[in-house]
Amino acid sequence: MTKGELYLAPGESDGPVIGQEFSGLLFSNEHRFNGYSGYEIQKDSEKHSFSNPDDTNNNNIRDIKIDIAEYVKNLQDDRVRKKLVKALSTDEPDENLDIENMNHYLLVAKRSNLHNTLICCENKLISNLNTVNCNAYYNIAQEYELRNLQSEALAIIKRTGNPDECSNFKNQNNNFSIEGAEVSNNSSRGSLGNSRTKTFQDYYSLFTCGTCGSKRTITTIVYDSNMRNRCYRNIKKGKKISKQFQCCCIQGDENNPPIVYWSFGSSVYQYDPLRNKCKKRASLYCKRANFNMISHEDHCYVIGGVYKGRKVLEIEEYNMNSWKKVAYLPGDSLPINPSCVVFDGLIYIFSSILDIDNKIKPGVTAVYVFHPRTKAVKYAAEIPFSFKQTKTCVVDSFIYIASDKKHFIRFCPSDGSCISLHDQIQECKDFGMFTMDKSIVLAGGDCRGKEYKDINVYCTVSGHWETLSEQLPDDMAIYGACELKIPKSAGTIVPFYETNLFKKR
Repeated sequence: MTKGELYLAPGESDGPVIGQEFSGLLFSNEHRFNGYSGYEIQKDSEKHSFSNPDDTNNNNIRDIKIDIAEYVKNLQDDRVRKKLVKALSTDEPDENLDIENMNHYLLVAKRSNLHNTLICCENKLISNLNTVNCNAYYNIAQEYELRNLQSEALAIIKRTGNPDECSNFKNQNNNFSIEGAEVSNNSSRGSLGNSRTKTFQDYYSLFTCGTCGSKRTITTIVYDSNMRNRCYRNIKKGKKISKQFQCCCIQGDENNPPIVYWSFGSSVYQYDPLRNKCKKRASLYCKRANFNMISHEDHCYVIGGVYKGRKVLEIEEYNMNSWKKVAYLPGDSLPINPSCVVFDGLIYIFSSILDIDNKIKPGVTAVYVFHPRTKAVKYAAEIPFSFKQTKTCVVDSFIYIASDKKHFIRFCPSDGSCISLHDQIQECKDFGMFTMDKSIVLAGGDCRGKEYKDINVYCTVSGHWETLSEQLPDDMAIYGACELKIPKSAGTIVPFYETNLFKKR
């Protein structure tokens, strides 16, 4: 047998013979099966694309049977062979299955009925799904009956009208990239945002809590769209400021200046980041801690929390300098440190949930949906993970969830499904999270008293993390993050910036 050929046992072999369909299997960036002769299949190392079922020289490859044991035994890559041997023995797949050899994993898993391995393969493919490869992945999903992959690929195809083209994969120096897609790189500072002409300038403001003498301070760090630090200063001092404050930004139109709100306890403040003016606003109806504050259109909402050991189920809405209770979370929810995000005009709330014995349901996070117009709150789904703290954001048609346990999850609001993506680089709580076009940025954080200043970026196209060379000014926990769109008509002004106060005091 020559190098690059795989032995195929004849049908009468005494070994474990399993039927194999090869159309749609051609997946690797190293090898491509492009036909067969007798009981051998030749791999073409020069090909990189998915095969077309019509490109099989009219051979009836559906009738071919493979001796899986021999197939695995004759694999050239010892690392891949060991992973498949383990999977065949225990159906406990290695979570680090590589895309380059996914054709082998799919073949063996499907034909050997390795359910867990097949799920692992599907999750790996979903984590690398993008607008470039969605058509090819959809065909693979059909071939191997991968329902979740098929659903997510179809959603991208419908949204983008993507032509049937296939992606090229390459893995160099552990930096996974996809041809035709930009991936962040430490060595260059290029903008993570969209390069189209805008009538506004993007800024991203992070908020932390510090001290100044006997008082606490709310401190902001402002970055531009190139992730350059443009401002770092204290914007509020007071003895009653709590570290666990929450904030949000209301900006009805990018041509109007943004207004930032933050709250702690029952106190609420309004801040104009262009004029650097702060005003105290009406207090919350219900005093609370460990809650969430979020904006939708021209309204601000506070959701969940706890006060003196009692969970706070009231949802309050701010409008015209007054707060009012507009809805309640379900009685079985436990909204301590809930995470909220706006998707398609609805507010999605991720919260712990209680079981019938009024105890925290382990390993589960409930998803509730609050409709700001009708004020209705409905249970939507459960995801099979539990956390003490999460942050959420939206990119395209998915909600991304980052947790204090390093988990990084993608939730699909259309069907309530979720998948695990590559873990975050750092395990910590109290980190900042915001989006820049197709990228998700996590900044700072606290891990058991140790604070960080790293800024990590997840590319939703490539499915991989990068650590930027830019860092926060100091090690710090981040309690809030806002995107600010500053109209270009305002000139070159930087939000929160004052010439004589640029340096943090």
